[in-house]
Amino acid sequence: MQEGRSLQLIDGSISTRRRVLLASLLAALPIGSAKRAEAINLGETQVTLPDQIKWTAWTAGPPQSAEIATLYGGLDSQGPYVVLMKWYPGYMSAPIVMPPIDCVWSCRGHGG
Repeated sequence: MQEGRSLQLIDGSISTRRRVLLASLLAALPIGSAKRAEAINLGETQVTLPDQIKWTAWTAGPPQSAEIATLYGGLDSQGPYVVLMKWYPGYMSAPIVMPPIDCVWSCRGHGG
C-alpha cells in the first residue's frame, strides 16, 4: 500500500493508515478509573530471595559440575517440584524429553 492512500474497511468506511494505527493504540489505553495493583498475598505466593536459596552439590553429574537448589517439593518425592540449577563453566544440561505432565520453567539470571 502506498503512503497517503486510504484503507477501505469491511463496513465500507474509509480511514487512513494513521487513523487505524492511532485507534488501535488508543484502544489499548485504560479508560475510566484504573485500579491500583493490590499488595502481594504471601499466603498465595512463595517469595524466595537470592540469599535464602540453599545451594547443594549436584550428585547426579560429574564432581564440581553443578549445584542444585530445591525451591518446592523434591526430585525424590511425588508431586510437583521446582528446582534451580547452577552450572559451572564448561558444563551444561543435555537435551531432554519431559513427560507431558511436567511443567519446566527455564530462567536466566545471576546465580550469585
